[in-house]
Amino acid sequence: YKAQLHVVPHHLSHAASAFLVSPFETAAILTADSRGEWTTVALAQGRDNSVKIIDQICLPNSLGHLYTAITEYLGFGAHAEYQVMGLAAYGKPIYKDFFFNKIVKLLEKGRFELNPDYFSFYSKNYWKTLEPFIGPGRRDENEPITDRHMNIASSIQKVLEEIVLHITHYLYQITGEQNLCIAGGVGLNSVMNYHLQKNSPFNDIFIQPASNDDGNALGSAFYIHNTILGNPRTFVMEDVDFGPGFS
Repeated sequence: YKAQLHVVPHHLSHAASAFLVSPFETAAILTADSRGEWTTVALAQGRDNSVKIIDQICLPNSLGHLYTAITEYLGFGAHAEYQVMGLAAYGKPIYKDFFFNKIVKLLEKGRFELNPDYFSFYSKNYWKTLEPFIGPGRRDENEPITDRHMNIASSIQKVLEEIVLHITHYLYQITGEQNLCIAGGVGLNSVMNYHLQKNSPFNDIFIQPASNDDGNALGSAFYIHNTILGNPRTFVMEDVDFGPGFS
């Protein structure tokens, strides 16, 4: 194969997948997931046909791992974070202060830090060390969902929203942009996105519909086409119905 090979880092491709198909000429970009290489959150800026990472947060501080840990603790399977997001609407965030006092700390410059005493990143059960602090161990998938489970879901959802709002305020401060693009698996949390739309300092927000890793192929292609090869942007992703048609 004689064509030139380009390796686009994980979060750079996430950032490109959002900005380069957005309607904005310039924008701040936030990407967040469990991790890509060692990066868990990337702050970037897009201008015309270029995308540049300007700051990042790395392992072990991960919003994706934090939310997944609680997803597992609540007895939901892999990639079931959306169920926790939905369950959160039925509970009250009574554990939010516990999370901020014990598990996660907000730092300057949009950063946050997870307490490693509560997580086991090198085993299957991220949630294991949470047991003594928010009640009995992992809910079996066949157990009924109780008020306690709803309250835990509500609490982690509020924690996520406040951390991401903390990050976006810093991103606005360092970029001065009026528009925000979002990608990465955490960007699929639509309740969080609504919270950002209401409370972040940005005027307009574009969210890549394929925010999780299936969007990396899209981002890599557009990054090479627009940024590396210098082709002008001619496409805006206004819908996602690119598949076959049916009667």
